[in-house]
This record gives sequence, structure tokens and C-alpha cells, in this order.
Amino acid sequence: MAETLNPHLHNPHLNSDPIFFRGGRVGILLLHGFTATPYEVRPAAERLARLGYSVAGPCLPGHATRPEDLNRVRWQDWVETAGQAYRALQGECEKVVVGGESMGAVVALYLATQHPEAAAVLAFAPAIRLRLTWVRQLQLRLLAPVVMGVPKGGLDASENWQGYRVNPLRGVLQLLAMQRALQARLPLIQQPLFVGLGRFDTTIHPQAGEMVLKGVSSAIREMHCYEHSSHVVLLDGEIDAVITDVENFLRRVL
Repeated sequence: MAETLNPHLHNPHLNSDPIFFRGGRVGILLLHGFTATPYEVRPAAERLARLGYSVAGPCLPGHATRPEDLNRVRWQDWVETAGQAYRALQGECEKVVVGGESMGAVVALYLATQHPEAAAVLAFAPAIRLRLTWVRQLQLRLLAPVVMGVPKGGLDASENWQGYRVNPLRGVLQLLAMQRALQARLPLIQQPLFVGLGRFDTTIHPQAGEMVLKGVSSAIREMHCYEHSSHVVLLDGEIDAVITDVENFLRRVL
């Protein structure tokens, strides 16, 4: 019997299942971004697994089902689900690295403040601040109680991106609330930090990477800019260079 594809997803034929690859004694948690699915980090997870890492990528609440579901969750639900996956990796591995793409990077950074024993942090296009003016944020707050979501003006990502075609507005407000919560906790982060950005990213604020880099207390922190990539650096054309940089970083700090 043919599999029924989810009509709410862009590229519904791609694999949206949670990820787990059992490998070596170093585990990497990779978290997808807002409105996306675990597929957003799957190509990176597969490459890291081939390098010998154990890799997990859960589906965060409200994702990979219907856009309306993303309006029914709180940002704390994303952190809790990520925390469960982190603790499961701890049971498999001697060291665990937390990482994510966009909103997933924000969740990973927040997890790092809760788990100082985490070995390192990988933040790809960290959505700690978006390209939203104060006026636009006010409009979102006014519309959110009465409008489910707004269509995306475009997908600032690879053509292989999978996720909702709209931005659920109450979900956006939860992302903004998580940004504020994280900004207050950034100084708690002391783990080695890797930040990866795409030069053509039009989703996050141009200073988002610097905000993270300057806000943490990590003794080891580095930022890489990928000259031909957009927002989703883990799906774009330079993914092999990204993984090489990540592997070199982890070999140095672990």
C-alpha cells in the first residue's frame, strides 16, 4: 500500500522521521529549526555517523504534522524534548555534543546552559535574533490571536528543505520568547563553541552570530562563514566543508 504523503509539508517525500545512528562513544545531538523536520539535519547526521559519531535528531513538538500544531506548544516543550534526546545519548556515549540549525541552535544553546557537562556546542545559523523590526513584531503580536499563520515569502534554504509552507504566528511568538530567555543565560555557557553561518542568510539578524560569540563565557569559540550558503547551512552546497570544519573543531576540543 502506497505511503500517504503529508500535504502540509514542502517536499513531503523526504524522510521526516527522528534520527538515531549508533556509532562511537562521542554523541552529537542535532536539532532542526522552526517549521522544519529532522530531515533538515539528516544529511549532516549521516556524514557525522560515517565519521564514527553517534547522532540523534528528534522531531521537536509541533513539527512534521500540521502548522496548527506549532501554535499549541511552548518553547519549553522544545527544550524538554531535546533534553530527553540528550539524556538518551548520555546513556549511550561518554561525551555528548549539543548542536542545531536556526531555532534548533537556540534550543541547543539553552540545553548547554542546563547541562554544563555537555562537551561542546555547535550552533548553525543561530536564530537568537531574526530580521524582524519592532513594528513587525508588534504586528505579529496583534495578529497571532486571530490568524493561524502567514505564508512564507520564500524559503531561505536549500531546495531540499522540508517543512511547513507557513509561519504559525503563535509559534513565532514562542520562538521570540525563547530568544529572550536564552540571551539572559548566554554567560552560563562555558563549553567550546562552534558557530556556522551562511553569507546569504536572510532569516537571522546579521549580528546574530556575534551576539552568541560575544555573549558566552567559552574559552574556545570560533565562527565560520560559508561564502556560498544561505540560512540552512546544513543542507546547502557547502555541507561537506561544514562537516570538515566541525570534525576538525571536535578533534581539537574533545
